[in-house]
Amino acid sequence: MTVTVKTTSVTTTTTTRSSSGKESSSLLHGKTLGGAWHNVESVSDATYVRFLNARLPNTKENRERVRTSKRRAGDLKLPAHYNAEDWFAMFISLFIVPVGIAMYFVLWALTLPGFIIASLYLASFPKPLRIIERTKGYYLYSVFQFLLAIPALLVTFVYWVYLFVLIMPTTLLFSILTWRIANVSTNWAALKAMRQSTGFTWNDILVSTMGAMYRQGLGEFVFYFPAVVVIVPVLKYLFTCNPFLHRLTPKYINQWTVPLGLTDDQAVASAVQSISWTAHVEKDRADIDNDRFAAHYPLTPAGRAKPAAVGVQFTNSIVNFTKTTHNIAGTGLRSESGKRGIYVVELFFWNPCHMVTGYVEVNVQFEGSIEHPMWCFTGDNYWGNRFYKNVDNLFWNYAPEAGEYFSGHGNAPVSR
Repeated sequence: MTVTVKTTSVTTTTTTRSSSGKESSSLLHGKTLGGAWHNVESVSDATYVRFLNARLPNTKENRERVRTSKRRAGDLKLPAHYNAEDWFAMFISLFIVPVGIAMYFVLWALTLPGFIIASLYLASFPKPLRIIERTKGYYLYSVFQFLLAIPALLVTFVYWVYLFVLIMPTTLLFSILTWRIANVSTNWAALKAMRQSTGFTWNDILVSTMGAMYRQGLGEFVFYFPAVVVIVPVLKYLFTCNPFLHRLTPKYINQWTVPLGLTDDQAVASAVQSISWTAHVEKDRADIDNDRFAAHYPLTPAGRAKPAAVGVQFTNSIVNFTKTTHNIAGTGLRSESGKRGIYVVELFFWNPCHMVTGYVEVNVQFEGSIEHPMWCFTGDNYWGNRFYKNVDNLFWNYAPEAGEYFSGHGNAPVSR
């Protein structure tokens, strides 16, 4: 199946966020959402305006058509040159690189045994495995893994203290000398919604990393895993979102698949099968592994008040952790082009394990297409916007891969 990156359709405004569908007591994702999707009337695809070419001629009329459609790729602009913040951050990073390289070797040695045991643990389950139930046996396994992880956790803590002691005082001094300190109060106020605690727990981290590892394979995942604690905090607090260095503003980008010809229920089921199931049959696992990006946002345990989990995002260079909520349909979406929510991904400022700070949604649009709108904070510097633009490019390139997989899994079961 051939799928192009940019879709040929543009939507009109709609205020309805969810589609109709009968709720079943066996719907795992529906239970996790705690939502009754059938209470919200579906929006007919006939209400959307189609554009024959997503790359319309750059005329005033066409710009207005795209603007009023509410479907737009974003307002991110990449600076042409480095500024003083970039040069200063690159200078400070010289003191981090040697320590970071050493950290990779240390973490490879310390984490490999735990990942091998995790691989053996997952091998004991039949595939596909939709959720790791939190049984007594699981908790015994979790305690053992925690004890095994203590040396890696201690090394990571010491490294993070080193980063804090190096980055925060030096950027504060630079901010005072260059009068960027005047932006701090405005930055801090702008980040208010993102200054929450991560809510990460050991068991959620363990479950999500196991699912991500199974998708990529043991060797590949172990090789790239140290990036989440070695590289990612540096990118975040030195280059993309430092309130002392940068004049922070939220910048919007969005990516989407082509229309997949799926119903809303099928689109949700396919996304959940790909992203939230713990372990797949080998053919599906290999398909996901071959993609340039993979996310794992696990299904949450039964009875959890808020359907939120630790998520893992994997690329062939970096690993990120997120806080991801299985969205409750009918409560409204931030995206004006979204029709029904699947996930809300919160990238908190105090989460050192994700390179950007902001708010992300994964939504159904029309004809089963999936969108990925993002509102993340960057400054005026080149590198912060470059890294964010890399994220944008990654998801545009991933869109056809995701679309091809989703379109073939619309009938995925949704029960446990």
